[in-house]
Order: sequence, then C-alpha cells, then structure tokens
Amino acid sequence: MKDERSTIWVLGDQLTRESSAFAGATGRSHRILMVESAAKIASKRWHVQRAHFVVTSMRRFAESLRDDGFEVDYRRASTLTAGLDGHRAEFAPAEVVAMEPASRNGWAMLVANDVRLTRTNQFLCHPDEFEAWANDRTTLKMEDFYRWQRKRLDVLMDGDQPVTGRWNYDADNREPPPKGQLVVWPEPLTTP
Repeated sequence: MKDERSTIWVLGDQLTRESSAFAGATGRSHRILMVESAAKIASKRWHVQRAHFVVTSMRRFAESLRDDGFEVDYRRASTLTAGLDGHRAEFAPAEVVAMEPASRNGWAMLVANDVRLTRTNQFLCHPDEFEAWANDRTTLKMEDFYRWQRKRLDVLMDGDQPVTGRWNYDADNREPPPKGQLVVWPEPLTTP
C-alpha cells in the first residue's frame, strides 16, 4: 500500500532541522530516512573517533526527530542506496526528498535514485552563486571572492568599504615566529 507521506532523507552531514528539505514538514506529512552505511564509513580513512562522532550524532538527531513527532526509519545498510531501496520497499513513499549534498558523488547517487533535491542552505555561497560570480573571470583569487562575499553579505562593511579600512590582515600574518624565544604553549582544556 502506497504511503501518502513523503520521505525526507537526512544525510550524515545534514543533521539540522534548518535543512531546506524540512521546509513545511511535519510528522504527519513526512517520514524521515537515515542510513548508517558500512560502505560510506569504509570509503574513507576515517579516524575511529570521527566515525564514532558521525554515527553518534546521527543516532542522537534521529532521537530528537522522534521527540518532535516524526517517524524515523533509521537503517543500517551495506550502502546508502541499499538503505534507500529497503526503505522504499517497506514504505513506498510518495516521494523521497533530500537537501543537495556537499559532494559530487553524493549528488550523483541521489539523482540516480530519483531523489528530489532541495537547494542547500548550509553554506553562505551556493554553488550556483559561485558559478555566476566566477563565470566571466579569467583568474580566480580567494581575495576577490572574499571581498565579493563581504560586500554581498554585508559582513564587517561600512557602505562599500571594510569597517576597519582594511580588507584583510594577511601581511601581518606572514611574519615568521620570533627566533630564539622559548614559546610556552598553554595547557589544553580538559573536562572533569
């Protein structure tokens, strides 16, 4: 039986209710899919603590979504696609929607699996905006990009000029550390 609800697929680096895929979503209108993929974890040289952090964060986010009234289908699967296939076989959602992922491989996988993508809102500059800015340039320099971003987003700006009168302090940061002086580093903070 076809479920009238759509599915929001939450990827491991999109653990926020502010994700564009959640726009207008409620527990009545949407089910959540999260896939803990063995292949994804094995695909990189993950530090064990980083892998633990990602998996733990996913599981905690799933719990918070349940607390907010969403039905969460949290799957452990061999691949992300296998998790999606299992979800579709079990629930037959009206559609599956996800926010645009940060990686090209992730994008290709979602498109190949007929997942509707919503425009990412995780970055200050969407790839389309960057492409439009870079389109007619002969060279791409970070300095030019930062100036454009500061003007566009009105960050530390006073009209068309930077608040301090300087665009950056790169020259100040190029000085080598002092020679012959013993540098005593502070002790790292620890939790009790």
